[in-house]
Parts: sequence; structure tokens; C-alpha cells
Amino acid sequence: GPVANSRTNKAKALAPVRFFNPLSMRFARKATRQDIDDVTAAHANAAKLAIEAGFDAVEVHLGHNYFASSFLSPLINKRRDEFGGSLENRAKVARGTVQAVREAVGNQIAVIAKLNMSDGVRGGIPMEESLQTAKWLEEDGALDALELTAGSSLVNPMYLFRGDAPVKEFAANFKPPISWGIRMSGHKFFREYPYREAYLLRDARQFRAELKMPL
Repeated sequence: GPVANSRTNKAKALAPVRFFNPLSMRFARKATRQDIDDVTAAHANAAKLAIEAGFDAVEVHLGHNYFASSFLSPLINKRRDEFGGSLENRAKVARGTVQAVREAVGNQIAVIAKLNMSDGVRGGIPMEESLQTAKWLEEDGALDALELTAGSSLVNPMYLFRGDAPVKEFAANFKPPISWGIRMSGHKFFREYPYREAYLLRDARQFRAELKMPL
């Protein structure tokens, strides 16, 4: 997805539209319909390999603005085709990926998914849209459980982690001039949120009240 750093892993960084990744300082290219099909198939194949390796469960990542999550986000997803616009359209990649994984593994192993309750950024996916997506996933019947999370690895990572922002430590992992830029403006990217015990619990309770599946 758009979080991928093609500088280090040489993988294609894909997004709903051409989108700048502040971590890699590169643009992710707009995913074609074939790209979407390929990523979906890759998830299904990975689930089959997990069975062969002896795992008893797999988790589909639908959070943190990775591939499926970036399609859910109205901030990132500005497409004007069947995968953009309405929430129903933006949720197609997430729902399709989960369904493909379930069809690949049948009932041999458990299938769970990690879903953002909120991106934690202005214009990102809000709570009410995420809750509706969770309801659709439950209705689709392909999941055994749902893991709830929040934040964006792409634009607001500390919304998930909370506490002091590790700007100096993060900058140390990059070479100049990127490391210089992180030291100078990193606090704008790593916004700090005070830590409190069970800080996502209040939001999670709203999902618990509306869903029957294990959370």
C-alpha cells in the first residue's frame, strides 16, 4: 500500500490515487484494477501458505492506511470509479480481500481482521464509517473475530502509540537529508498524545455495543 517504502524493500507502493509517502519521500502510484486483483490474490495465497506452515489463524490488515485501509480513507481515496466515492465503494477492497482469504482457507483456520476505528486525522475515516464497515464485515460472515485499532502509519502514527514521540530515534534510521528534515519538522508528523490506560477502550465499547462477533 502507500505505506510501503520502495527504497528498502523494492516493492511497488500502491494507493487508491497517486499519493506522497512522507516516510519514503516518494509517491505511491495509483493502483489499477489488476493491481487490486493481484493484491487480493496475494492475500489469499499467503493464507494458504500459512496453513501449510502450521498456523491456526491469519489476520487481514485493514488498518493504519495500508492498502485496504487507504481505500477506506476518504482523505487518501479520491477515486471516481467503483472503488471510490461512497463508503460502500471504498469498502470493496477490504471486504473483497477478507472474502478471498476465507474462500482460500475454508474452515481450516480462523480468519480475523484488524480494522481502524478512526484514522486520527482530519478527513480520514471517522468512527461512524468504520463502524458501518465493521457491520458489513460481520454480515459478510467471513471473519471469526475483529481486532480494533486506530491511527495512520502514513500520516499520524502516534495516534495509536501515544506518549512521547521518538523523533530523534526515528531520524537516526535515515541518512541525510531525510534525517535532517525529520529532526527539524518531525514533531509535526509525530504528534504527541498523552498516554492514559486503555486509551482506545471508550471507542471500542461503541463497536462492542453494535457487533456480535468477537472483538
